[in-house]
Amino acid sequence: MIYKKNKKIFLKQTFSDGSSVEQEIIKKKFKGKVRYKPNKNTEDIYYLVEINGNLSMYGNDGKFGDALKTN
Repeated sequence: MIYKKNKKIFLKQTFSDGSSVEQEIIKKKFKGKVRYKPNKNTEDIYYLVEINGNLSMYGNDGKFGDALKTN
């Protein structure tokens, strides 16, 4: 889930075991898509909102996952 709080943007990831992690992210336009990158990025990881609304995850080796859009 991506949300705004106090004029900052955050990404909250919830895992199948019920645990979750939140991080501040930065929003940028990238080749006609919305790109999010962690504010304190120690690795080259970023997220793209795809045309279908899914959030794709990318790293140094390319795409490594998708978070499916839910209503």
